[in-house]
Amino acid sequence: MKNISLAVLLLAFLMSACGSGSDEADKQETKQEEKKEKKLSKSTKEGMEQLLTSCHIEVPGELEFTEVSKSSSDYKISYAATKIDEPKREELDAWFTGQTEHLVEHGWKKSVVRDNEEIMGSTFNEIIFFKPTGSSFDVTYGITLSTAYSPEDKTYKVYASAD
Repeated sequence: MKNISLAVLLLAFLMSACGSGSDEADKQETKQEEKKEKKLSKSTKEGMEQLLTSCHIEVPGELEFTEVSKSSSDYKISYAATKIDEPKREELDAWFTGQTEHLVEHGWKKSVVRDNEEIMGSTFNEIIFFKPTGSSFDVTYGITLSTAYSPEDKTYKVYASAD
């Protein structure tokens, strides 16, 4: 009888020890998932890129990150590419057009501010996108996408700002 009681106690102890280890592993896994899902600050490159990704905005690989800046309540991330020839410019303009169409297809309302407007020799595009009603995107009102091309410097810049 003593052996049976001892075996039952030992079995109960082992089961509780194994169970708490599993709970601990589950807690660690949950913490890691929360970190992945945690919103990053828009004041950082990572935070702005996380926002762009969540809004299904993909920046072409040939554009290099330049900076994140803040003006009033908006954060702006900037990208640039140099030595852009005319075919590459057309390719980047097509990306911009495709990106704007993609956002509109997903419920974003657009308001064109500049459409191939030439200012001091450079060509500018700027569109404000108001977020879809009821969406959970991490913006108050929307996102602004802009491009600037300087034929003199052969530079192409892309800006995305969010409130």
